[in-house]
Amino acid sequence: MLGSGGTVLDRLALMRLYSALMGGFTALFAFLFVREVLPGAPWAWTVGGLGVALAPLLGMMSGSVNPDALMFAVSTALFYCLSRAFRRGFTSKIAIAIGITIAIGCMTKVTFLGLVPGAILGLFALALREGRKSEAGVYRTLAIALAIAASPACIYVILGLRTGSLSLGILTDAVSPVNHHRPGPGLLSYAWQLYLPRLPGMSPELHGIVGSTIWFEQLVGKYGWLDTSFPLWVVKVALIPATIILALFARAMLINRRQLRSRWIEIVVYACMCVGILVGIAATQYQTGIPGSYTQFRYLLPLIAFGGIILALAARGAGRRWGPTVGVFIILLALAHDLFSQLLVISRYYG
Repeated sequence: MLGSGGTVLDRLALMRLYSALMGGFTALFAFLFVREVLPGAPWAWTVGGLGVALAPLLGMMSGSVNPDALMFAVSTALFYCLSRAFRRGFTSKIAIAIGITIAIGCMTKVTFLGLVPGAILGLFALALREGRKSEAGVYRTLAIALAIAASPACIYVILGLRTGSLSLGILTDAVSPVNHHRPGPGLLSYAWQLYLPRLPGMSPELHGIVGSTIWFEQLVGKYGWLDTSFPLWVVKVALIPATIILALFARAMLINRRQLRSRWIEIVVYACMCVGILVGIAATQYQTGIPGSYTQFRYLLPLIAFGGIILALAARGAGRRWGPTVGVFIILLALAHDLFSQLLVISRYYG
């Protein structure tokens, strides 16, 4: 509507501004998610939030015209709403917010559907937990949230019946494989090898391609149509800070293992949502019959909120004395990564 009277370039500029706004919401919800998950360390919230905001790939996608920009924002908002409900209680307002977020997400892109089973599990877990305290209205609230979340599917069914077609639009795409000739039993092995090193006894599904290496290379930086990337030596050097961050993250998880056990239901919900995205990506690629052909790190950005958690916990893993200092270095590292990525893309087109 705003650009209806403008040229194609005017409309394109407005769409890019809209994508940039969605990128801002993604960073905001990631910050809020870190705040809810790690309430005891306010200084770490900034580390996680800025780490997400400065992610180069998020910036690239938020500067383009792509439905991914909205999906990233909605996915991160869903994680925030669930974390808020687990921490502050399953109220009618937060239940409705979760339902609306799921409904919007289902209308963005098929990839979002990978989050839905875990999110539904989260709704039931929250209702059961709240029901132990007081059953008054809890299951009615759950029903309202589920009804709102299912509304897109219901609308598609109604429209399909009116037009004589049972197509569920974006939901149909999620269950319609790209290629039907690939057998299903190898999917589990393919999904494992797409993200993790191949185990002994597994048949090679990627034909020599190391999936975990591809993801890390793209995390370091592959932009555009995967035609703009850093030299290989940069990827090797990036292994050093990445290893340190993961080691500090593991240390923080070990130190806080008692708190993790007390929140195991919440962790299971998040894990199911993550697995849903990973399996959905693997299933789509598996059906193409071309191993690793569509492997792009941007497909994992619906889970970018956990990038903020990893960075925040890594800073906390350095201890109370060195934690804030390490957090500053993490932010500086993210800023440098962002700036050099911008220079790389600029040199690709104007160098």
